[in-house]
Amino acid sequence: MSRRQTRISKGTVFTGLLLGSLLCLLLPQSLTKRVNLAFLGIYKVIPSLGTSIPLASVSPNGPVTITGEYKKLQNEYQQLQNHCANLWAELANEHDKAQKLSGIRTRFPSLAGAAIITADVITSQAATGPGQLVINRGSADNLKKDQFVIADNAVIGRIAEISSRTAIVNLITSKRITVPVEVAGTKVPRKMTGDGKSAAKISLLQKKYPVKQGTLVYTCKMPGYIDVPFVIGKVSKCRVDADNPLLWDIAVTPAVNIETVSTISVVIMNP
Repeated sequence: MSRRQTRISKGTVFTGLLLGSLLCLLLPQSLTKRVNLAFLGIYKVIPSLGTSIPLASVSPNGPVTITGEYKKLQNEYQQLQNHCANLWAELANEHDKAQKLSGIRTRFPSLAGAAIITADVITSQAATGPGQLVINRGSADNLKKDQFVIADNAVIGRIAEISSRTAIVNLITSKRITVPVEVAGTKVPRKMTGDGKSAAKISLLQKKYPVKQGTLVYTCKMPGYIDVPFVIGKVSKCRVDADNPLLWDIAVTPAVNIETVSTISVVIMNP
């Protein structure tokens, strides 16, 4: 025969718990105190189990230890940032050069078939001596002697000496250079030679031609070197030649402040 399942009513359970609670109240304090202390002793053991395990987190207010790997990554990131900054600076520099070249070709369509090489001035005339510059282009860039050098859309000199990577430019103020020029309005080619200081002189121009201070001076066309007149300077002084009253004594100042030139262009007519 199957056993009968004993069913205890909720009222019986409640009555039993109530009687047990009353019994605990009636027990002496010395006995209940021991039970309480035993419970506290068992509870203290549980939290102490995790104290021997080191925590991986770091207190927000505590010192942070940077590992060697982190420092390495930080240095590499800084190097990458610097590299990108250098690339942007180089790109901006090349953009400026392209804009200058585009301006020259736009103003002088006859130079469309010519090569125009840009270069930076690496030694000014203050270091090389009066009337000369050193640029960072040379024979490796197809530069040759006597090619014309332009800055700010004006001729400032010609190539004098060349190495594989650098070249020396004789400025129009140098006594070493003579350039065929034409004073605006005269249509007469004459030679201009530097005075060795800050200007140049035009010789053998007859007094019958109208010349005054401020008149522009242009280079003459020179096949193989330059096929279009370029401004080279302007008349700064014009007076009757003391040795020959039929001629002008003409002084010319460069069209560009050569002291401030940092970038130039070299015209290569037959690249």
